[in-house]
Amino acid sequence: MCYCVSEGFVSFRNPSNGSFYIQDLCETLQEQASTLEFTELLTLVNLKVSRRCAANNKQMPCFTSMLTKKLYFKPKKERSIISVIFHIQE
Repeated sequence: MCYCVSEGFVSFRNPSNGSFYIQDLCETLQEQASTLEFTELLTLVNLKVSRRCAANNKQMPCFTSMLTKKLYFKPKKERSIISVIFHIQE
């Protein structure tokens, strides 16, 4: 379970770019999802968000995990153009 902020605190959102948490989560997933384990990704997101400042206040996300094994996101294999053409012609 992922939370953009601990209970009882407020989350910050940039009117044009959205919330700090979602910005950093998306960026981290795009850049690191294929190389880091899921809880490592969330820890990195926590670090990125905690380094931001809004109105002289900080935000600290949190997550809990009941995973019993490491979770990795494997990148999809791209199909070659030849296999796509062959598949279409069948």
